[in-house]
Amino acid sequence: MDTAELQAAGNFVALALTGGGLLWSIYTRNQERRENEAGQARTITAVVELRRWLEVPAGLDDVARPSVRVVVTNHGAAPILDLSVTARASVTRSERPRPRRAHIDVLPGGKDFVAVLDIPDRIPYFEEGPLIEVDATVTFTDAAGRRWTRSGLEPPRRLIDRPRRWNWPGSRERAFAAQRH
Repeated sequence: MDTAELQAAGNFVALALTGGGLLWSIYTRNQERRENEAGQARTITAVVELRRWLEVPAGLDDVARPSVRVVVTNHGAAPILDLSVTARASVTRSERPRPRRAHIDVLPGGKDFVAVLDIPDRIPYFEEGPLIEVDATVTFTDAAGRRWTRSGLEPPRRLIDRPRRWNWPGSRERAFAAQRH
C-alpha cells in the first residue's frame, strides 16, 4: 500500500466515524425531544374502581350488575383537551367486551374528572368477590396540541394521525367515467 491508499483509507474511516457520531447525536436529540413532549402526558393518571349495584349477593349463583368508576386526574398546571375515557370489563381474557365511553372537552390543571360507566353484562360473583378484569384507556390532547393515549399503568403513547391523501380535482370523477366505458 502506498501513502495515497493509506490516506484514502484514513479519510474513509474518519468519514464513517463522523457520520456515525452525527447519527448518534440525531438519535439522542430525538429521544430527548420525545421525553420533553411526553412531560404533560405523564401527569395524567387514571384510577379504576369496580362498583357493585348489588352490595351483598344472597347466594353463590347470584350475579351483580356492576359499574366502573374511573377517576382521571390532571396533576399538571396546563389543561388537557378532548378527554375520552374507555372502559372494558371482561370475565375471561378471551372475551371481547363492549367498550363504555365517557368524554369531556376540557380538564383544567389540578382537577379531576369522574366517569361512572355502567357495564351491561352480568358478572358472576363468588365468595372472594367479582371474577372480572377491567381495562381503562384514557385518550386526550395536551396543551401543545399533541394527541396521547394511556392504558393502565403503561407510559403514555403519542397518537399520530395518518396524512390525508390528496387528489387532483376531478380525478375521482374521471376514474369513475373511465370504468363505465
